[in-house]
Amino acid sequence: MRRADFRRLTRLARAKEGAAMVEFALVAPVVMAMLIALLQLGVLGMMSANFQGATDSISRRIRTGQADRPQTAADFRNMICARMVDTPANCQSRVKVAVQPAASVGAAQSTIQGQNPADVTGAQAFDPGEAEEIMLVTATYSWPLALPFVSNAYIRNGTWNVLIVSRIVFRNEPWE
Repeated sequence: MRRADFRRLTRLARAKEGAAMVEFALVAPVVMAMLIALLQLGVLGMMSANFQGATDSISRRIRTGQADRPQTAADFRNMICARMVDTPANCQSRVKVAVQPAASVGAAQSTIQGQNPADVTGAQAFDPGEAEEIMLVTATYSWPLALPFVSNAYIRNGTWNVLIVSRIVFRNEPWE
C-alpha cells in the first residue's frame, strides 16, 4: 500500500462528520416503533373504555325494560356504534353482540370461562329475556393494529387485529 493511500485511510478513520447520521439511522427505527406502540396502546385503552361504556349503557336499557331498548342484535349493534368514536361504517363491520338468558349467575360465569368470545358472538344471538331473568351480554369489537406485537393484553383476532371484549351479567328488573 502506498503511503498516500495509507494517509487517506487514516484520515477517513478519524473523521467524525457522518457519525451522527449513522447513529440516527440505527436508533431512529427503534424509537419510532416504540412511539407507535405507545400511541397504539393509548388508543386501544381509549377504545376499550369507550366500548365498555357503550355496551353498559345499552345493556341497562334491556335490564330496566325501557321502551327504547334494542329488539334485535342489529339494533344493539347500531346503538353501540352511535356511542363509539369510530365511524359508523367501520363500527358496523367490527361489532358483534350476543344477548342470551342464563339459568343462573354461575351458569353465566361458566359460559364466560368456557367459551372464546369470537365463538359466543359468532351467531349474534339476541334474546332480551323476561322480567327478573339473569342475562349474559357479550359484545366484541375487532380493532386493527399498526404493530402486532403490542397486543399481548388483548385477545388476538388474526395477525393485525385484537378483539376488545365486553361481558355483562345482570338480572332483569321486574318490569311493570
